[in-house]
Amino acid sequence: MKKAVILFLAVLFFTGNAYAETDCIPSSVSNEGIILALDEIGVVPSATQEENEPEIIPPFIPEGMQKTNFGTDDRITVSGDQLFAFPFSCIAMLEMEFDCGTYNGTGFMISPNRMLTAAHCLYCEDHGTPAKKVTFYFGYKNRRDYLLKYDGPWYGAVGTTFSKLRYETKNDYACILFPTEIGNRTGYLGSWWNIKDSDIPYTSCYLAGYRDGILKYTYGYPDDYDSDFIYHRLDMLPGNSGGPLFTSDNYAIGINIAENTNYNTEFRLNSKVKYQFDNMSKYGTWKQDSKGWWYEFPKGMFLKDCWFSVDGVWYHFDKNGYMQTNQWVGAYYVTSSGAMAVNTWIGQYYVGADGRQQKVRVKQGTWKNDGRWWYQYTDGTYPTNAWVWIGDGTAKCYRFDAKGYLYTSTTVDGSTVNGNGEWTVNGVPQTRSSVPW
Repeated sequence: MKKAVILFLAVLFFTGNAYAETDCIPSSVSNEGIILALDEIGVVPSATQEENEPEIIPPFIPEGMQKTNFGTDDRITVSGDQLFAFPFSCIAMLEMEFDCGTYNGTGFMISPNRMLTAAHCLYCEDHGTPAKKVTFYFGYKNRRDYLLKYDGPWYGAVGTTFSKLRYETKNDYACILFPTEIGNRTGYLGSWWNIKDSDIPYTSCYLAGYRDGILKYTYGYPDDYDSDFIYHRLDMLPGNSGGPLFTSDNYAIGINIAENTNYNTEFRLNSKVKYQFDNMSKYGTWKQDSKGWWYEFPKGMFLKDCWFSVDGVWYHFDKNGYMQTNQWVGAYYVTSSGAMAVNTWIGQYYVGADGRQQKVRVKQGTWKNDGRWWYQYTDGTYPTNAWVWIGDGTAKCYRFDAKGYLYTSTTVDGSTVNGNGEWTVNGVPQTRSSVPW
């Protein structure tokens, strides 16, 4: 059997930092994963030349999380608080329950709410049956100590269901969709889709995976490749399946799937995997009740407190799962249809092609001081009880009280302003390009 080591685990009842939320949309949500195979959605279409072009998406490290510097010894065990540091924080131990037993594998976050792993971590190649349940442990030290545990609903799409009831490497990849943005807590690897063949032999790589609850990594260079696979002699063991092959600057290029005496094998992040990654929305449908719209997957799983792209349009869902409209979500704006605004002015703010605020219109004026600072516009009025962007060419944001005086060296509305009254994040004043209003 290709799967990793079988786990004999005692049942433990405990409270801790397990991830849990309350579903608010009327729905029969199961905590089992929903797995869809390629033969249920149609074969991945042949990639065009454009689709085969390299695409690089940067990694994400949560604010305040430490970053680990790799060592120089082979087969290094990751332990202690290193498990909570990026990139190890975004690599999960998977505890997979099948009809034939419980096994462990590995998976890794590749976006705020998506994970990549091997298909055989979700589908039994010996019996042709899906996992009954998968529990995800990030930063796993032991059964009571980990960065994050997730055992709620998820949605998986696999490249193969091993219909011949034997293991084969063809299409042994899977993409998992979580209903909320786990990756914003764990971080996630960048993705180097469709890495050029000519780059592979010269790319220094790291390989990481769990076995028996222990995370280890090694490093080196690939030895060979073809259109679907990267081959190497980096050490790996059962249980590492589904782990990432990634660069020293934390870009994933492959999914660990097989080991043998000649070469160990990674499934490349090619157009097949990218198609699966980009098209998870095709498995869901829009639903509506008196409170609003939500996006639901089979067995009642729905998205909440996250961004999600449906047919190329980005939407944001609140903590209860409802699509948000006519409001700012951080630096992005969702319109009356729920779609994220792009390339347009929203009031005084301009959002670019990526939807993010790029410029701000500012009213001209002059700073005044009568013992405390305030700002007077050219028309004689002044801002009160408001956040205001001020500055010619480059604007900074300030908060004024009900009488129009500037707040300084305090926290207001949950945000921090420094001694100059400037809004800061981690001590850094926030700026926007500005144009006169």
